[in-house]
Amino acid sequence: MADDQATGTGGLRRRLTLAFLLVGLLPAAVAGVLGVRQSLHAAQAARLESEERLVALSAEAVAATLRNGLHILRAAGGEDDLRRAVLAGDRTRLAREVRSLHDHSPAFASVLVLDATGIALANSLDPAVVGRAFRNRDYYQGVLRSRAPYISPVPYVGAATRVPTLAIAAPIWASRREFIGVVAATFTLERLSQLLAPASVVAAGGANRGGDQGEVYLVSPSGVVLAHTDPSKRATTVAASDAGAREALAGRRGSVTWTDESEGVRLGVFAPLPEIGWGLVYTRPYHPILFAMPYLFPGILPALIVVLAAAALAGTLAARQLSRPILNLQRAVARLREGDFAARLPEDRRDELGALAAGFNRKATALQDLYTNMENKVAERTATLKTTNLELARASQVKSEFLARMSHDLRTSLNAILGFTDLLLTQEADPLTDKQQRYLAHVANAGQHLLGLINDILDLSRVEAGRLEIHPEPCQVAPLLEGTLALFRTQALARRITLTLEIVSPLGELMADRIRLQQILHNLLSNAVKFSPEGGVVTVTARQIGLELELVVQDRGIGIHLEDQERIFEMYEQAGTAEGRQKGTGLGLAITKRLVELHGGRIQVASTPGQGSTFTVRLPGMAPTGAERADADAPRPLVLVVEDDLQAAELIRDHLTQGGYRVVVVGSGHAGLGAARRLRPHAITLDLGLPDMDGWEILYRLKRDPDTQAIPVLIVSARDQGRLGLSLGAVDWLVKPVDPKRLFAALQRCRELGTPRRTFRILVVDDEPVVLEALEALLTREGHEVLQASDGEAALRQAETARPDIILLDLHLPGLSGFEVVGRLRQIAGLEAIPIIAFSGKFVSPEERTLLTQQAVQFVGKYGAVAVNRLLDDLRQISSLAN
Repeated sequence: MADDQATGTGGLRRRLTLAFLLVGLLPAAVAGVLGVRQSLHAAQAARLESEERLVALSAEAVAATLRNGLHILRAAGGEDDLRRAVLAGDRTRLAREVRSLHDHSPAFASVLVLDATGIALANSLDPAVVGRAFRNRDYYQGVLRSRAPYISPVPYVGAATRVPTLAIAAPIWASRREFIGVVAATFTLERLSQLLAPASVVAAGGANRGGDQGEVYLVSPSGVVLAHTDPSKRATTVAASDAGAREALAGRRGSVTWTDESEGVRLGVFAPLPEIGWGLVYTRPYHPILFAMPYLFPGILPALIVVLAAAALAGTLAARQLSRPILNLQRAVARLREGDFAARLPEDRRDELGALAAGFNRKATALQDLYTNMENKVAERTATLKTTNLELARASQVKSEFLARMSHDLRTSLNAILGFTDLLLTQEADPLTDKQQRYLAHVANAGQHLLGLINDILDLSRVEAGRLEIHPEPCQVAPLLEGTLALFRTQALARRITLTLEIVSPLGELMADRIRLQQILHNLLSNAVKFSPEGGVVTVTARQIGLELELVVQDRGIGIHLEDQERIFEMYEQAGTAEGRQKGTGLGLAITKRLVELHGGRIQVASTPGQGSTFTVRLPGMAPTGAERADADAPRPLVLVVEDDLQAAELIRDHLTQGGYRVVVVGSGHAGLGAARRLRPHAITLDLGLPDMDGWEILYRLKRDPDTQAIPVLIVSARDQGRLGLSLGAVDWLVKPVDPKRLFAALQRCRELGTPRRTFRILVVDDEPVVLEALEALLTREGHEVLQASDGEAALRQAETARPDIILLDLHLPGLSGFEVVGRLRQIAGLEAIPIIAFSGKFVSPEERTLLTQQAVQFVGKYGAVAVNRLLDDLRQISSLAN
């Protein structure tokens, strides 16, 4: 007894037993019978009330745990750090995030993150599941359908926990409420069963004081037992006769009796979890014999009347004493539910209710400490992440600046090496010996290889920084394929490799970045030739499928093992063993894949070791064949009118039709470029204010495209900028409203173009002496007079005194930059219309390119053979138009 008092257990049981004995002494009389019966009924009702409240407390504990878990997941799904990690696919950072969530949420068995397609990106318990597809899990499907937090209704064996498990999940949103993934947490059925502790106290106390063990279980809407005090009954299905489960799932609370075929009559106390549709049931055997006890003592009523009164008083006092702590517990739980973590119960009792109050206070204190620590740690980690992000940003900026400086210096040196090598190889005055030419060819090949490596590294830096961009334009696919294959024929011939191009169906135009499209095919052909044995065969197949272009590059080389086919598109990866690998950075296929994806396409590989590989590229943007060409062969000259104003277009069309011309009208820049390539008109009238493209950009593209550069262009605009338009290659400038006489006179001049090209006085501006020397030799060989300037101020002085015909300008000069030189030149009378061709060894952003276009500056790209060829093409084009 002393031990019971010390531990605070057994006191309540002794008081209840004493009350029952006092009531049992009064069965002798009708009044005693009524009193005993009332006392017994009151005791039964009190017990049911106690059981109902404890069951409700357990239900609230389960609901609160799930609610808190969903709150944590919802908050995590909205955090910037987790969102950025999912968008970047940064699995290392995601692993840290899910471990942090797991560490600060002990109730979770595991925490995992899925991307929008259901692929696991991180798992706090078992990293081995990363990369697996979980799109068939009900919690992923539930979040995907509802875009809201979700609780699994049925347990399953977890991939990480490997035991019966339930999951809760919440969506991960991007900054504009775009669904990008799912963050989920799991609870084992063992953990859910531990939450039934308050109701389990009643179950452990015995059903009717006779030692029959009660049971507490949690049931889902489908009748599956999610948690149970008996581990063997978890994840089973409740019996059809279980009325308690039916009532709880119907959303009601209270008690009910029913008959079970194997266990007889049972009493069930139930409570719903309305927020999630579950039910909690406490069941025990039901013995009605208790209610017959008043009839067992009919002869002692006269002697126990006084005891009856005392028993009634004692019963009233006992009921009040028993109900007070339970009511206090109910109020404290309500305060906790409302977020008041300071709610506590008095610990002035030394019985089971006192022990329950002490346990409740300990849990409340632990929950309060958990939330306080979590807020502190979130603040600390937020500060740490901010510091880390700043450091990463600085490191990225340093890397970008280093790459920019390195590329400029390397390209400058390579430009001199390749330029002078080309001059030596092509000179006729003092021919070289065969050995000297062979040596110089080796130098040129090595330089081009080094230039390719530098380009790959710079493209990689842009991929990592998200700055790799494309500039789509209409491209004729067949000539581009033939030209790219021609670059490899010498290399293939040296190793007796057969290069074949098969065009299965007629190919139209493709809206793509011409340079990047050639780079895609170049990288695939380079690998195919590199890994083919001597005497092998490389086949390029092209076909148009609907509005998509399919390119297939097939070789009969060494092939790729299945386990290597996924990672060959990763950075710095090459398939095969170290002994069998070829030279290169391992960046080609990674950059190729990114370029294909930037075009909205996809790339696949199929390969068998020892039999070869097949790379398939699908690109959207093929134009359907038009009906305009059917009229192109008519005898009357054709004029293409590019004008979005319907009235202006109709007026020009009527003038031209009356003058004996055929007319095709288009209302956008892209349509105009495509029609010019298809129809090859005798002339084009171009409006500068089109909705989709700047008119200067259209003129630039027309004059850069070999298929359209010879077509005369008449600019039609409300602004008078004739000198500027003529400097960019236009034949004439017509101010709206169009004068028909001037229009027909300009069209007549279009037929007279074709006089021999002339030579120019060209001012070359660059701060690198080797570049100046190389360009001077190149331009002198073309017959032009060359002036030199090494900085912006000198360039302005030379331009004002020498009045050059054309200026070749490096954009990144020391002191006064090339952009500032352009701005100053456009403000000097007499120099504002000088054609300017710009180049650079550094990265030029899209915004800077747009600025150059607006100032009528042609940009030929970075140093290298491609830039030099574009420079000579521009000069020849200007020469042919100058007369």
